Amino acid sequence: MVRKSLSSLIPVCFGVVLCVSSNSAVQAQMMNSESEAEFSAADIQFFESKVRPLLITHCQSCHASNSERIRGGLVLDTRAGWQVGGVSGPAIIPGNPDASPFIQAIRWDDEDFQMPPKRRLSDRDIAIFEEWVRRGAPDPRVTRTLDADEAKALAIPGGGVPKSAGDDHWSFQPITNPPVPEVAKPGWCDDDIDAFILARLESEGISPVRDADKATLLRRLSFDLRGHQPSLEEYEAFMSDRSPLAFETAVDRFLDSRAFGERWGRHWLDVARFAESSGKETEVPYHQAWRYRDWVIDALNDDMAYDDFIVAQLAGDLLAVRSVEDAANNLVATGYLAVGSKSHNERNRRQFVLDVADEQIDAVTQGLLGLTVACARCHDHKYDPVSQKDYYRLAGVFTSTETLFGGTQDNRALRSDMYTLPHLDSISLGLPIPVQIRQRAEAAEKRAMVEIENLRAQVEREGRGSEARQKLRQRTNALAPIADLLERYGEDGMPTEKMRTAMGVRERGTLVDAPLLIRGELDKPSDVMPRGIPAIVHRKQPLEVEGGSGRYEFATWIASESNPLTARVMVNRVWLHLFGKGIVSSTENFGLEGMPPTHPELLDHLASRFIESDWSIKTLIRDIVTSHVYRLSSRESTRAMVLDPENLLIWRMSPKRLEGEAIRDAILHASGNFNTSPPLGSQVGWAGGGRLIRDDDLKKIQNSSVVRSVYLPQVRSVMPPFLAVFDGAESSFVVGDRPETNVPAQALFLLNNEWVIAQSDVMATDLLNQRMSDQDRITSAFERTLGRRPSSSERSATQAFFEDFGAMFDAGTVMNETAMYGDRFARMSDQRREAFLRRRKARGEDVASVMSARQAALSALCQSLFASAEFRYVR
Repeated sequence: MVRKSLSSLIPVCFGVVLCVSSNSAVQAQMMNSESEAEFSAADIQFFESKVRPLLITHCQSCHASNSERIRGGLVLDTRAGWQVGGVSGPAIIPGNPDASPFIQAIRWDDEDFQMPPKRRLSDRDIAIFEEWVRRGAPDPRVTRTLDADEAKALAIPGGGVPKSAGDDHWSFQPITNPPVPEVAKPGWCDDDIDAFILARLESEGISPVRDADKATLLRRLSFDLRGHQPSLEEYEAFMSDRSPLAFETAVDRFLDSRAFGERWGRHWLDVARFAESSGKETEVPYHQAWRYRDWVIDALNDDMAYDDFIVAQLAGDLLAVRSVEDAANNLVATGYLAVGSKSHNERNRRQFVLDVADEQIDAVTQGLLGLTVACARCHDHKYDPVSQKDYYRLAGVFTSTETLFGGTQDNRALRSDMYTLPHLDSISLGLPIPVQIRQRAEAAEKRAMVEIENLRAQVEREGRGSEARQKLRQRTNALAPIADLLERYGEDGMPTEKMRTAMGVRERGTLVDAPLLIRGELDKPSDVMPRGIPAIVHRKQPLEVEGGSGRYEFATWIASESNPLTARVMVNRVWLHLFGKGIVSSTENFGLEGMPPTHPELLDHLASRFIESDWSIKTLIRDIVTSHVYRLSSRESTRAMVLDPENLLIWRMSPKRLEGEAIRDAILHASGNFNTSPPLGSQVGWAGGGRLIRDDDLKKIQNSSVVRSVYLPQVRSVMPPFLAVFDGAESSFVVGDRPETNVPAQALFLLNNEWVIAQSDVMATDLLNQRMSDQDRITSAFERTLGRRPSSSERSATQAFFEDFGAMFDAGTVMNETAMYGDRFARMSDQRREAFLRRRKARGEDVASVMSARQAALSALCQSLFASAEFRYVR
C-alpha cells in the first residue's frame, strides 16, 4: 500500500500551503525575564486565583524580595526571581514539572530537599503548582517602579484597587446610543454599522477593499451561521438568483436551520465551560450533562431572548412557569452552574463547597460580565475595583445554592442528588448501551461479589484487627458505580427510569452567609459577609438579599438593561465570531487591565440595538451579516497594510481559520457521510466509576462517529482528536476566544488520520457512483470542498496525477489496509494479517476493502483537498 507516501506527494501537486509557527517553546523559555510572556487569559487567571495565593501563604515569608533574609537566595514574589533562581539555579523549568527543583522540593521526595520545611503541602496544593508549571509557569508579575498613584492604590487594605478607580472606566459607564457619524461616501453604507466603520477608515485615509464574489460570500455565511459549507444545490441556486434580496434570503434560511443552534450553541458551550465529566484528579462522568447542551442548542434555535437565556441558567428553578415542560426545561438550564470542573478527591466537604462556588463565580462573572471577580478570593483584586468583601458577599449566594451533579458512589461525601424529570414524550432517557459494555459490567460485578465475599469471610475469621477490612471497604465502594450502571440500563441495553434525571442547582435548605477567609484559607475565617450583589460598576452600596440565596436577584441584575457590561460583552462575542476579532480583543476581560475597544461608539450602538430588539441574538447576527462591511473581500491593499497591518479598522475581511469542529463537520458534509440527526443522549452515560467505558472506547467513538462535532462525547481528559490538534476550548475555563494556531502538525494530521482517510474513501466512492466524467468528478470534488471550480493549472495537475497514479499499479487495484490499520499492520506476516482481520470481523469492526486504482486516486485527491490551507480557512 502506497497511500502514506502519496499523502506527502499530493499536497505538492495541488499547492497545499503549510504555515510554520515562528515561535517555538525554546524561544519562549529564553524570553527576557522582565518582558511580558505570551499567555492566555485562562493561564493568567489560573495563576492569579490559584497559584499566587499559595505563593503568598506558603513561600514568601522566606522567599520575598523584601525579606530580611532570603533563604537559599531564591526570590518567589517576582517572575524574574524564580527564573534566575537561587544558589541551585533556576527554580522552575516551564512546561516540565518533574525537572523543576521547586516541584521536587514541595513533593518532599528527597529527605534533604523539602519545602516548606515544617509541613508538607496538601496533595491538592501540590497538584496546583504542578499544573501551573505544566502550563509553562504563566506569571504576569514584573519588577518595576510604581508611580505615586499606583503606590497609593496598592497601599489600601488588601493591596487592591480602590472603588474610585473604576469611576471613569469605559465599560462601567452606562450604554448610550451614539449618533451615527457622517461619512464622505454615504452610498457605501447599507446599515448604520457601516457608517461607524467607514468613518474610522476615512479618518485614517484608508479605503475599504471591494466586495467578495458571490461564491466566497455564501461559503463565509454558511460557515459563520451553520458551521459547514453550502451544498452544491445551494451554491447553484444562489449563483443563479439575480434578486437584490438573494443574500438576505440565504441569511434567513441559514438562521432558521437547526444547524444554526448547533453552530452558535458550540460557541456558547465554550463560554459555559461545558464538559461531561469532572476533570481534575479523578475523572467522574456526568451522565446527564448532555441535557444542558441540547437545551442551549434549542434555546438559540428558538431565538430565546438573551436576558431570559441568562436568568434561566442562573435561576431557572426559581421562575414561574406555564407548564410542566417549561418547568423541566428551566431545571435543565441551571445545568450551566453544575457542569464545571470539580475535585471529587477533596475530602473536606466545606472546602469542596467553597471550591464549587468559586468556580461558579468565575464562570458567571467572566462569561456574562467580562470581569475576573474570582481573583478576589484570597486578596483584594490587584487590577479591578473588586474587594475580598465583594467576593464573599457573592460567595454567600452560591454557598446557599445546592449544586446537583450526581457524581461517583465510591466517595459518598462528595455525591449529590439529581433532578428527577417528569414523564413527558419530549424528555428522552438517553442512548441505549452497547451489549458488550453492559456484559463487561456484569462480569465485573460478579468478580467483585466473589472477592467481597472472600474478604468478608477473612474478616470474620481474623476479627476486627484484620488487614482485609480496608480492602473490603475499598472493594465495596468500587462495586457501587458498577451496580449503578446496571440499574441505569436494562438487560436489553435500553436506559431505565433512573436516567430520567438532570444536573442543575436549587436553593439550600439552610441559607448561609460566607465569612471572609483570610488568604482564602478555610481555617482562617474573619467577618461574616451578608450575601448580596457586590458594589461594582457604579453600584455605590452592595444590594442585600432579603430572602433566598440571592441567585434570582443576581441573575436579574446581570440581565438588566441598566447593567453596562452584559450587552457589551455579548455583542462583542458575536462580532468576534463573525469577523475573527472582537471590538474588544480581551473578550473575557472588560476590567481596568482589559483592552479598550477599537470602535467604542459602534460597540455601544450594537449593544443599544441588541437591547431594543428584545435581546434577540438572531436579529443582532442578521443586522451584522447584512451590513456592507461583512461583504468585504479578504484582498490585501498595499496602503492599508502599511497603515493598519492588523486590520483593526476592518478595511477587509480577515481570513479566519476554522475551528476543529467546523473542519470535521465540513469533511463529513463534503464526503456525503454527514449524519445531521442529533443523538438523543450521550455515550458518557455508559461510563461508570470503574472505567467500564475506557479511554480507548471514547477515542473509538470519537474516531468513528459521523454526527456533528458538537454531539461528540466531551470528557475533559479525552479531547476529540480534531479538537486536540485544532485548538479546542479548554473546558475547565471560560473560553470566549479560542487560540488560533497554524502549524505543520495540523496538515500532517489531515494527511495521516485514519478517520480523514476513511471519509476521503467515502467521498471518492460517492463521486464514482455519480454518472459523470472524470473531469466533472474533479470539478465536483473542488466545489464540495473549496466552494469553487478548479483553475486550469489545478485541473491539469490533477489529470496528470491520475495518470501517474494508475501507472503505479500493475493489477489496477490497491488495498487500503495500511491506511486503515497503520504501519504495524504493514510489518505483519501474511499469517498474522489474516488472524488480525478475522478478529476484526468477529468483533463486527470495519475491515479494509479492495478499491480500484481510479477510486484510490480520487480518494487521494479528496484527502489532499481536505488537507489544504484553503479548506481550513474562510475568506
